[in-house]
Amino acid sequence: MKKYYLETLSEGCPKNILESAQYRAFLEQSGHEVVDQLESADLILLNTCGCLQTLQDKAKSRIEVSLREKKSQAQLVVAGCYPLIDKANKLKEAQVSSFDPGQIDQLAEIVSSPLQNINVSSLSDKDLTGQPNFVTKPNDYFLILKKIEQWMGFRIPKIHYFFKSIMMSSEFYYLNTGKGCSGNCTFCGIKLAIGSPKSRPIDEIVNHFRSGILSGKKDFWLVADDLGSWGTDQGTNSSTLIKEILSIPAPFNLVLNYFEPEMLLLQREAMLSLLKDRRIIQICLPLQTGSQRLLKKMGRHYSISEVRNSIEDIRRLNPNLVIKTQLIVGFPGETWSDFWQTVQCLGDFDGVGVNAYARLPFTAAYKLKPLSARMVKIRYQLMKLFITLHHMKFILLSLARSRS
Repeated sequence: MKKYYLETLSEGCPKNILESAQYRAFLEQSGHEVVDQLESADLILLNTCGCLQTLQDKAKSRIEVSLREKKSQAQLVVAGCYPLIDKANKLKEAQVSSFDPGQIDQLAEIVSSPLQNINVSSLSDKDLTGQPNFVTKPNDYFLILKKIEQWMGFRIPKIHYFFKSIMMSSEFYYLNTGKGCSGNCTFCGIKLAIGSPKSRPIDEIVNHFRSGILSGKKDFWLVADDLGSWGTDQGTNSSTLIKEILSIPAPFNLVLNYFEPEMLLLQREAMLSLLKDRRIIQICLPLQTGSQRLLKKMGRHYSISEVRNSIEDIRRLNPNLVIKTQLIVGFPGETWSDFWQTVQCLGDFDGVGVNAYARLPFTAAYKLKPLSARMVKIRYQLMKLFITLHHMKFILLSLARSRS
């Protein structure tokens, strides 16, 4: 029996983590045995991420280490976005095999394992219960919160859902809805890897959702590079998919991740109607910046004021829905005025994540004059401080409202 070693090099990317789960399931169904040390493996699979320069550097480093430390006859395979961003073809020079994100058939060809007796469709979704190695780390925040709720004798829905969906964990059943993005952001290197939307058929997604319900799962997470773009390649849209899922007469919790604001506005009335459903517990709308001027330079096409107004409407319709976002600070040309406009948007969201701008080769923004590394670091640290204070305020206000 061949032994394999799998390492996930992302920092919480749901797609990347889910794909690692799929690769492991495939390899084990193909008769491979997992080991904890790459030196002991016949097959080494590194699942990479390329959204930040630090993650690309991490991928390069782990590839170099693996080439040095693996057994002479061991096979090194690199998955994820990095191989498609590697325009210099350094992987080919090193004679390292690679395949496109999520493509089990390509992995099967590389490792010479037949697909005939494996249900590839079933590998698109994953119940991570009892499989902690598929998750970056346990959701300790939620485990602590549950103990506090037991001690108090009650729970506050807003805080409960905030921490429940703060990271991928075995609490959820994950459904892959497809890959790709309809945007062309000037800062994004991932689009080079994932391409335009390639949506999974709606019947397939809904049938697997029903299977999860029948197996006893209550918590579901729709995984996509851009959930809002689902269906644009099939003449339909994501509100149609969500409506079909919500038509299932069962109690469950649903997380909608990476729903681009532009797609929310394009489907505004339909989405507002759907988001009234209290079974939707979280949606992530990656705003990226609060500056309309900077948004244009980022290649993102929507009105920030319209997004903020829509969020107000959503809160009136579903007060317990947790609304999260992602921000970028230090983008080329960002002024202090742009920065403070972004700070002013924090109050529109419950949960906020931030990244310092990463200058990635082969992106349009790479040609723009960057801010100094010192200025980017100052604004990044300052934004993290504001976000920490904002999260503390969110928790305290939620506590106060629950007792009023």
